[in-house]
Amino acid sequence: MTRLAIRAEAHAIAVAVRIAVRLLPLPRIVALLAQLPRAHRSVSTTDECASAAADAARRAAHPTCLFTALTAFALLARRGHAPRFVVGAAHDGGFDAHAWVTVGGAPMIPCTREYVPLWTYSMSAVEAS
Repeated sequence: MTRLAIRAEAHAIAVAVRIAVRLLPLPRIVALLAQLPRAHRSVSTTDECASAAADAARRAAHPTCLFTALTAFALLARRGHAPRFVVGAAHDGGFDAHAWVTVGGAPMIPCTREYVPLWTYSMSAVEAS
Protein backbone atom coordinates (compact mmCIF):
# COMPACT_ATOMS: atom_id res chain seq x y z
CA MET A 1 0.00 0.00 0.00
CA THR A 2 1.37 3.38 -0.90
CA ARG A 3 1.98 6.08 1.64
CA LEU A 4 -0.77 8.18 0.07
CA ALA A 5 -3.26 5.31 0.29
CA ILE A 6 -2.69 4.66 4.01
CA ARG A 7 -3.02 8.39 4.71
CA ALA A 8 -6.32 8.51 2.79
CA GLU A 9 -7.56 5.47 4.71
CA ALA A 10 -6.49 7.08 8.00
CA HIS A 11 -8.41 10.25 7.17
CA ALA A 12 -11.56 8.27 6.36
CA ILE A 13 -11.25 6.38 9.65
CA ALA A 14 -10.63 9.60 11.60
CA VAL A 15 -13.81 11.16 10.19
CA ALA A 16 -15.80 8.03 11.09
CA VAL A 17 -14.29 8.08 14.58
CA ARG A 18 -15.22 11.74 15.02
CA ILE A 19 -18.86 10.89 14.27
CA ALA A 20 -18.81 7.72 16.38
CA VAL A 21 -17.48 9.53 19.46
CA ARG A 22 -20.58 11.71 19.44
CA LEU A 23 -22.97 8.75 19.16
CA LEU A 24 -21.51 5.67 20.85
CA PRO A 25 -19.78 4.67 24.08
CA LEU A 26 -16.02 4.17 23.80
CA PRO A 27 -16.02 0.35 24.30
CA ARG A 28 -18.49 -0.01 21.42
CA ILE A 29 -16.38 2.20 19.14
CA VAL A 30 -13.24 0.17 19.82
CA ALA A 31 -15.11 -3.10 19.30
CA LEU A 32 -16.44 -1.86 15.95
CA LEU A 33 -12.97 -0.73 14.83
CA ALA A 34 -11.63 -4.17 15.76
CA GLN A 35 -14.17 -5.76 13.42
CA LEU A 36 -13.14 -3.79 10.32
CA PRO A 37 -12.05 -6.13 7.51
CA ARG A 38 -8.35 -6.82 7.08
CA ALA A 39 -6.52 -4.69 4.53
CA HIS A 40 -5.48 -6.78 1.54
CA ARG A 41 -1.86 -6.75 0.38
CA SER A 42 -0.95 -4.19 3.01
CA VAL A 43 2.62 -4.16 4.25
CA SER A 44 2.39 -0.96 6.29
CA THR A 45 4.67 -0.87 9.31
CA THR A 46 3.51 0.08 12.77
CA ASP A 47 5.39 3.39 12.44
CA GLU A 48 3.62 4.17 9.16
CA CYS A 49 0.27 3.45 10.80
CA ALA A 50 1.07 5.66 13.81
CA SER A 51 2.27 8.51 11.61
CA ALA A 52 -0.78 8.34 9.33
CA ALA A 53 -3.11 8.21 12.36
CA ALA A 54 -1.50 11.25 14.00
CA ASP A 55 -1.74 13.25 10.78
CA ALA A 56 -5.36 12.20 10.15
CA ALA A 57 -6.48 12.95 13.71
CA ARG A 58 -4.92 16.39 13.49
CA ARG A 59 -6.41 17.21 10.07
CA ALA A 60 -9.71 15.32 9.87
CA ALA A 61 -10.93 14.79 13.43
CA HIS A 62 -9.41 16.39 16.50
CA PRO A 63 -5.73 16.58 17.51
CA THR A 64 -6.11 14.65 20.76
CA CYS A 65 -4.72 11.38 22.02
CA LEU A 66 -8.18 9.78 21.86
CA PHE A 67 -8.72 10.39 18.14
CA THR A 68 -5.12 9.51 17.32
CA ALA A 69 -5.26 6.27 19.33
CA LEU A 70 -8.60 5.18 17.86
CA THR A 71 -7.42 5.84 14.31
CA ALA A 72 -4.09 4.08 14.92
CA PHE A 73 -5.90 1.13 16.51
CA ALA A 74 -8.05 0.68 13.39
CA LEU A 75 -5.11 0.96 10.97
CA LEU A 76 -3.00 -1.48 12.99
CA ALA A 77 -5.85 -3.96 13.44
CA ARG A 78 -6.59 -3.95 9.69
CA ARG A 79 -2.98 -4.89 9.05
CA GLY A 80 -2.85 -7.73 11.58
CA HIS A 81 -0.49 -6.05 14.06
CA ALA A 82 -2.60 -7.10 17.13
CA PRO A 83 -2.88 -3.65 18.76
CA ARG A 84 -4.01 -2.96 22.29
CA PHE A 85 -6.08 0.19 22.95
CA VAL A 86 -5.46 1.63 26.41
CA VAL A 87 -7.07 4.41 28.46
CA GLY A 88 -5.20 5.47 31.56
CA ALA A 89 -4.80 8.22 34.09
CA ALA A 90 -2.03 10.00 35.94
CA HIS A 91 -2.19 11.90 39.20
CA ASP A 92 1.14 13.59 39.66
CA GLY A 93 0.36 17.22 40.33
CA GLY A 94 -3.15 17.01 38.89
CA PHE A 95 -5.42 14.49 37.24
CA ASP A 96 -4.77 13.74 33.58
CA ALA A 97 -6.26 11.08 31.30
CA HIS A 98 -4.64 9.63 28.20
CA ALA A 99 -5.44 7.13 25.43
CA TRP A 100 -2.78 5.21 23.53
CA VAL A 101 -2.14 2.10 21.47
CA THR A 102 0.53 -0.52 21.99
CA VAL A 103 1.81 -3.33 19.81
CA GLY A 104 3.86 -5.99 21.55
CA GLY A 105 3.78 -3.88 24.72
CA ALA A 106 5.42 -0.85 23.07
CA PRO A 107 3.42 2.38 22.74
CA MET A 108 3.03 3.50 19.14
CA ILE A 109 3.29 7.19 20.06
CA PRO A 110 5.59 7.77 23.05
CA CYS A 111 4.39 9.86 25.96
CA THR A 112 6.44 11.82 28.49
CA ARG A 113 4.22 11.02 31.49
CA GLU A 114 3.52 7.68 33.07
CA TYR A 115 -0.12 6.64 33.11
CA VAL A 116 -1.84 3.84 34.99
CA PRO A 117 -4.01 1.79 32.62
CA LEU A 118 -7.70 1.86 33.58
CA TRP A 119 -9.24 0.07 30.59
CA THR A 120 -7.79 -1.90 27.70
CA TYR A 121 -9.04 -3.63 24.60
CA SER A 122 -6.73 -6.19 23.07
CA MET A 123 -6.99 -7.54 19.54
CA SER A 124 -5.13 -10.71 20.51
CA ALA A 125 -7.87 -11.55 23.05
CA VAL A 126 -10.53 -11.01 20.38
CA GLU A 127 -8.76 -13.19 17.82
CA ALA A 128 -8.18 -15.95 20.38
CA SER A 129 -11.86 -16.26 21.23
